[in-house]
Amino acid sequence: MTFVHFKAAVVGGLFWGITTLSAAVPVFIPERGAIVPDTWETESIAGIFQNPAQLLTGLSRTIMRVDGSQDGLGVAQSSVGVRLKWTDIAVGAGYSRYGSDDLVRTARNSTTSRVEEAGNFGDLIQQFSLTAATEISPEFHVGMNVDAISKTIDASTATQLGLGLGMRYLLGGDVWVSGYWRRALQSHFEWGNVEESSTGAPSVGLEYRPSFATIVGVLNDGSFRVAGVLPVSHELSLTGAVITGASERYSLGTILKLGDYALQYIHTGYADSVLGASQEMIGVAINIDDFTK
Repeated sequence: MTFVHFKAAVVGGLFWGITTLSAAVPVFIPERGAIVPDTWETESIAGIFQNPAQLLTGLSRTIMRVDGSQDGLGVAQSSVGVRLKWTDIAVGAGYSRYGSDDLVRTARNSTTSRVEEAGNFGDLIQQFSLTAATEISPEFHVGMNVDAISKTIDASTATQLGLGLGMRYLLGGDVWVSGYWRRALQSHFEWGNVEESSTGAPSVGLEYRPSFATIVGVLNDGSFRVAGVLPVSHELSLTGAVITGASERYSLGTILKLGDYALQYIHTGYADSVLGASQEMIGVAINIDDFTK
């Protein structure tokens, strides 16, 4: 037990120390699964895209989630993730896509002076992730991730490989402390003769998980997020989140359990957007454990 506490202290100290780092270039991390801890345990999908130690949450052995959203400007976000869990180990794989690769380029016709279409260009980020987590003890979970990222700007595409880690530790009662760093090690994006790279900053947070609700607070790279879930019944949960700091937005939604499936709707508004943009997300999760019985 002393050895387990020693390891917990080392990991906790590591995350505390690296929170002083800052990113020169914003690091893309998909938010899918961030605010979906619900009565059907789909929160574990967050471990594929954020804290890999979160793969161990939930009672189901195998669960799959597919979702998509789009704002009024045509920027779309989508993801698919699958988590498999055994007694004290879990693995996950996922794909996330954000942006657009069919934006229309325009040019002025030198003869007619009219603005006309002149081909397409892209502003797109794609990420494929493999994750794994294990239970050091019932109170201490650790995880690792491998991310392959592809970024398209205009007609150029560059790729990057990132390695990260995460942890969750039960402080006592219903309170967990968590932390993760998706880009602790990574290669560079190479754009011709120019290299771009930033490991970003790690995230640290507290999770309060009594039997009647879930409240999670996370500090990440200049932003603070508070998310909560309130189960109204076994079939229906209400979700919400507020993010302040470098990025400001809010979300409200519901999760409806329908037998072997769960349907989720989330509205996200960007309070700091000049255009007042918003996104509507629809997600479907499949409890494969129940579905295959």
